[in-house]
Amino acid sequence: MKHLNIMGLGAVAVLMALAGCSKDIVDEQPQEVGDPCQLNIVTRGADPTDDDGTPSVKTGRIYVFDQDNNCVRILSTDEDTQGAETQLPAGIYSFYAVGGFDVERVSLPSQDDATPQSELQLLSGKVMDDLLLAHTEPMTLPAGDNRMVTINLERQVQRIDQVTIYQVPANVTGVELLIEPLYQKVCLDGTLPTATESATIVLDEGENGTWQAEPMLYLLPSKGKPVITVRFLYDGGSRSYSYSASEPMEANHKVKIEGTYRGSGLGVTLTGVLQGMAWGEDRTITFDFDETNSSQGNNDDDPGEDAPTVGSFYKGCYVVGVSGKTVTLVSPTMERFVVEEDEESKAIAKLNQKLAAWTAVEGVSGTWRLPTLAEAGVFLLDPACADISAKSYYCTNNGALWVISVKSNGAGWTTTNAQWVDTNDWLRPVIDVTLP
Repeated sequence: MKHLNIMGLGAVAVLMALAGCSKDIVDEQPQEVGDPCQLNIVTRGADPTDDDGTPSVKTGRIYVFDQDNNCVRILSTDEDTQGAETQLPAGIYSFYAVGGFDVERVSLPSQDDATPQSELQLLSGKVMDDLLLAHTEPMTLPAGDNRMVTINLERQVQRIDQVTIYQVPANVTGVELLIEPLYQKVCLDGTLPTATESATIVLDEGENGTWQAEPMLYLLPSKGKPVITVRFLYDGGSRSYSYSASEPMEANHKVKIEGTYRGSGLGVTLTGVLQGMAWGEDRTITFDFDETNSSQGNNDDDPGEDAPTVGSFYKGCYVVGVSGKTVTLVSPTMERFVVEEDEESKAIAKLNQKLAAWTAVEGVSGTWRLPTLAEAGVFLLDPACADISAKSYYCTNNGALWVISVKSNGAGWTTTNAQWVDTNDWLRPVIDVTLP
């Protein structure tokens, strides 16, 4: 756990107060007349270095907000100074701190744009590293005040240290591990927006059928219980083993995942160890992958013949239905679409025309269609597939055009249904695929 200490020094002369306090801040908020409070802000931590001796907090930003949530200061810290100084007129302030190995890897807001809800996201071309946040409740700083304020920085990321898969068949040409959904952004106040992404870890081949990676990969937490997929690649095809975890993957844990392939019909057994070290308490989670959790590409050398199961992923698409060798897949993309037709038959024709040109998915062929009411009611409530939010989607019910909406009932999320009316709703189709 990192700490950030804000220490008030002795009061300074009125002349220095007039010289040190900028006029624009005084104009934004009426201040108490008197000496300002000069602050010396120092970043410190109980564990200043990581287990490999690398400082986990080398740079930082401190955002100072007034009682109206206007950002009046941005202060920077670095590994050498470990602190910053500023003067503040008397008033009510909140302090929001960002720390990490290199905080400029994320989209830091400017002073004009900063709010407590500003979203921090990894910048394009950058690699995520340690990221810690904290903030104080509003506090009153009287004129000439001397004060020490301690902020406990909390880690916002988990770290995947090692992935190992044993007894991989000799005809496998590549092994990947996919984790989804993971939060994509975190706000300055520590809340997590709904946007998600996935992370793929590519393993390297070793000896005796062992494939391994040590990515030291920093990731934001999972959104709910994640789906973890092990994918075996072959010449011309692939086979995947997916599992819906029994618990979320939370921040402040180092993760070590080990798996053993048990052969055709037995699948893969994975054991994931959440290592505490200086990050948090030790926990152990276990994933069992067998052929009922698998999906296969077009390759005669793939082990097993079973179809994927509902709730797993095939070719990057969520599986919403399975009937023998036929699986129903949900498009990984969606689009808001305006029908603008008074007659239902014309509206359906316009939607089908749109679906005929729907974005293709590699390895998936066929005709996209509107989901049935039952199908939409399954995948729209699974956070592994969709961002649960108050949106309405086109679907069909006994051949008629309907709209299904995802709503909060106070205790959770549910769906409500209505017959179609000319509206501006979301289009997320499905496709039926027959496996070889």
